[in-house]
Amino acid sequence: MSAKTYLVALSFAFCGALSAVEDAGPPKKKDIKLTAKWFKLTQLVDEEIKTISTAGRLDARLKYRLLELYAEKMALVREKETKILLVSSLDERRQKGQEHYFKGSRDWYAKSVQLGQELIDKHPQFDDLAHVYYTMGINSRDFATDKRTEALLHLALKAVRLNTTASEALVHKVKTSLAEYYYNEKAYGRAISFYADVLK
Repeated sequence: MSAKTYLVALSFAFCGALSAVEDAGPPKKKDIKLTAKWFKLTQLVDEEIKTISTAGRLDARLKYRLLELYAEKMALVREKETKILLVSSLDERRQKGQEHYFKGSRDWYAKSVQLGQELIDKHPQFDDLAHVYYTMGINSRDFATDKRTEALLHLALKAVRLNTTASEALVHKVKTSLAEYYYNEKAYGRAISFYADVLK
């Protein structure tokens, strides 16, 4: 399925999703700690994921869009998981362990890694490959403990240099993320080097 054909299908899906959200009314009492905005975003993201996932054979552009959506879904799931953790009793936390509360976002992360690697392997000439590496690097930083952040951000930077269509904004984001990464790792010399590049 091409990106152009997908956009047509997506427009119908979004109309249905927006209508459903409007008809749904305020969140149920049991979900009161999650905002109306969270429910709207969750439904829209779920609708778009479903639309793409059931579209048949996907081109690189749609796979990348799906990767972006997985990142959005992870953030939404993690927000809910964190709220559940915070309202759980100390005894519950000790009994179940903290990792128990983040199973959903970990599962979405695993799906995103699989999809990202498929994109890299099957579409090595994709124009936005640098964005793929960057998205995977940020996902690793925010949702995992697999220590892939540094390597993926450097691959993003390398892909930017090889990719004439990549924007300066992406270079700025990658270098800023690397500076923050090295600062948090107490590798201050490397952090200062990337910060200096960003501030040029």
